[in-house]
Amino acid sequence: MNPIRRCLDTLLVAAAILAAPGLALAQQDIAKSKDHPLLTRYPNSHITEYEKNYNAVEFAVGTQGGEPRRQSVEGDATILRYFHNTPEKQPSPLQLIRNYQNALKGIGGQVVYERLPKDGDGGETTMRVATGGKDVWVRVEPDIFSAPRRATRSGSWRWRRSSRWSPPTSCSTS
Repeated sequence: MNPIRRCLDTLLVAAAILAAPGLALAQQDIAKSKDHPLLTRYPNSHITEYEKNYNAVEFAVGTQGGEPRRQSVEGDATILRYFHNTPEKQPSPLQLIRNYQNALKGIGGQVVYERLPKDGDGGETTMRVATGGKDVWVRVEPDIFSAPRRATRSGSWRWRRSSRWSPPTSCSTS
């Protein structure tokens, strides 16, 4: 059996940053949520979704015919969704990718796959690091979308381009 399939612990941190200016509501993490101990959230953001269960996670590990070639890893998955508190200062998709790549490289990790952001596409990166006797896989997948912004006193809306992102995915093999 493939050693990746034998992975005991898989952590999927599918984090997303949405800068919706009308979201000036409580900017606190949702109840019982927490950051991953290996990688912290991007500054000035809060957790709006937290889920943890056993699942299969797909990691891009190369390209085939111009498309990402993916490898499935099974294990415990954690999904985190973050929203940025300050729309004017939200990071770009490339900034998010580089931030997590540098964090993983700083603890001995390596970049396995990278697709840089381009118009309408936030890019993607897969990284891997050995820690605590386990091989940890990490995926960051920013997305680009439009978020509404109130533009006039009459209450009409304009659409604004914002970034949403999905950072780390990790899997450990002993």
